[in-house]
Amino acid sequence: MLRRPGGIAGGVFIVLLAAAAWGLPPLLGLNPDAVDLAAIHAAPSAAHWLGTDGVGRDVLARVLQGARVSLVIATVAAAISAAIGFLVGSGAAFGTLTDIVCMRAVDLAMTLPPAVLLLVLSAIVGQGERPTTMVLALLSWPLLARLVRARLLELREREFVLAAQATGAGRWHILRRHVLPNMADILIVYVTLQIATNVLMEAGLSFLGLGVPPPTATWGNMLGEARSIDVLTLYTWQWIAPGAALLATTLAIGLVGEAVRAGFDTGHA
Repeated sequence: MLRRPGGIAGGVFIVLLAAAAWGLPPLLGLNPDAVDLAAIHAAPSAAHWLGTDGVGRDVLARVLQGARVSLVIATVAAAISAAIGFLVGSGAAFGTLTDIVCMRAVDLAMTLPPAVLLLVLSAIVGQGERPTTMVLALLSWPLLARLVRARLLELREREFVLAAQATGAGRWHILRRHVLPNMADILIVYVTLQIATNVLMEAGLSFLGLGVPPPTATWGNMLGEARSIDVLTLYTWQWIAPGAALLATTLAIGLVGEAVRAGFDTGHA
């Protein structure tokens, strides 16, 4: 995995982005909500490295705040989704009745159009960082549940699982000691790739006004605020900066995910 330049480059970018997002604001005194009335729509300069927006807020400070919000929401949502998918898939593989119930729930969730489900869930739970995190977590677990169930159906016939059952080990003991270590590849690859997807979905929700609302800066609502023709043509730095950050971050996380998946595939081979 570490021999893949794309994965290394993506990992370095994510580390640098996280370090800048959490380290630069206190170091440089950047405040994403501070208004400079003398520098409305100001172009990039020594005072404002990426310029300012329509009310005089520093674009760099808001891009960095957007990075913090996006990375936290995407990571937490992917972790919650992985936990739900693992539990549902595990329950489906250890009993006929639970298999029927869990798989019908998975089938129902997978038949619903993702875009429609995303908008409906967002309208129900409301706006904000926590509601957006829960929406993203509830949207993406069915695929993992199927993958976990398929792996468990294979593992439960292996000798070490049968031996554990013969000694009287309980279901949760088997899942924790024998199944979970053999699920590491699926879970790690899923979480890594799902983080990239969540970053894009969070930006889309915020762009539509259904995610994290202003004044909290996210890349999505920054792009949403830059939809006017004047901003698109005259003040390009206001949308280029968050757009480039969004594109580079999803690409970097995707490269890391592909490198992780390739590393596990090579190890299995």
